[in-house]
Amino acid sequence: MWQKNNIQRHKDNVKRWRLSNPTKMQDFQRKYEFGLSLGTYDKMYKEQGGSCYICRKPKPILCVDHNHKTGAVRGLLCRSCNLAIGFMGDNPYWLEWAASYLRIFHKS
Repeated sequence: MWQKNNIQRHKDNVKRWRLSNPTKMQDFQRKYEFGLSLGTYDKMYKEQGGSCYICRKPKPILCVDHNHKTGAVRGLLCRSCNLAIGFMGDNPYWLEWAASYLRIFHKS
């Protein structure tokens, strides 16, 4: 098998392909990780107006947010919002407490 006999060349070819085909790579990852086809992702993206579900900022690419216990897809979020809820352990109570904390010290 060519790949076994040319390990480094094969790795270099794969890396070069990934870098030159970022959209295809993202489509593959969404399908593999979340079971989302390109059509399903595009439909969700259009339904959300190309914006993050939480902050409403338009972004060219949105992260697929999902329930870590069930794997169910919830929606599309920008990277910042996706990381924020992830760091809060997807716990709505912690997020509510964080919002309360911020309201106490919020200066307009």
